[in-house]
Amino acid sequence: MASTVLRARLDFGFSVTEDHGGAPSGLAIESPFTLFTDSLPMLPTDTPPAALLSLYKSTISGGGYTIDLTAAQGSNGNVNASGKRIQAIRASNPSASTGNVTIATGASNGRAIPSSIVVPPGGETLVFYNDYGMDIDATHKTLDISGTNGDVPEIGILLG
Repeated sequence: MASTVLRARLDFGFSVTEDHGGAPSGLAIESPFTLFTDSLPMLPTDTPPAALLSLYKSTISGGGYTIDLTAAQGSNGNVNASGKRIQAIRASNPSASTGNVTIATGASNGRAIPSSIVVPPGGETLVFYNDYGMDIDATHKTLDISGTNGDVPEIGILLG
């Protein structure tokens, strides 16, 4: 049985402490910077909703693989996101990777995303789509993952 999301939270931003200098010798005056920081809680009943989570930590071979969102890997079995939309994509490309990982609209029966997501080795990204685009269905259901053979990116897709 596939799991369903009870609640999700997306965190964006910077939390940086800076030393602005100018203090008496031997003392640092630190200034916290938390602007451009946001946290977005999401529930299945919200607009946009959070209903399903798909997770991949698959080794790239043959240059990549395709995710079918009507039969996607969940945390406890496959999830069928038919009638749902992609709410967010989170990707991490380990620093030991030898090349970029790219997430793009699938070449066959693709579920369109506004632009490809490219994550360099050691990089991470979180893209929030805010209920963008059409629902997932039999002809709009795939994302293509490409990269260097042997690399193992981590990809999470929040659907609702």
